[in-house]
Amino acid sequence: MVICEFVVVCAAAGDPAVWLRGIAKNTSPWTLLPGRAAVFFGADYLGDSHLDLVQADEEFTLHLGAAPMISVERTQFEDVEEEPGFLSSTMSRRRAWRVHFENHGSTIAREDGSVSVIVRESVPISQDSRLRVELDRSDPKFSEEERWEQDRKEKGIHTWILRVPASGGADLVYSVEIRYPNELQVTGW
Repeated sequence: MVICEFVVVCAAAGDPAVWLRGIAKNTSPWTLLPGRAAVFFGADYLGDSHLDLVQADEEFTLHLGAAPMISVERTQFEDVEEEPGFLSSTMSRRRAWRVHFENHGSTIAREDGSVSVIVRESVPISQDSRLRVELDRSDPKFSEEERWEQDRKEKGIHTWILRVPASGGADLVYSVEIRYPNELQVTGW
């Protein structure tokens, strides 16, 4: 028997889709052999996935394609550069985004019809000590769970768990600010 928990994942900055994954565990005493697997949620066929070799009691991830009935739209609504003020030599640039999710009646939902979406967005990490980068606004606040901490510290990938109500929407709003000396030229952001 395989027990599966479904998760909905989105990285809207790089991909305008919301993806469905199954986090499963082989609870049988047998090894699952590699190959194609048909995945069902109750009587609903979700699609095909590929399995690698899975030992007994081992966890594995099933990639199930685009999440049905959940949409996302990512919009940048601020891009402001500020010149140094009086007695200052520091420039700053702030960009802000709104990531809007709509639940159009997803079958992969809680009892109340809501869906939890794991949202992953990248915040630049500076390799130059003269550049200071910070996530200066986050509504809701990003997750500080231990499982996301390494990605946040090493790669700048912040993770939010956003609950999207049944037949409704939810927003993630965040901004990133970069401060740097006036004489430094910053490109690529």
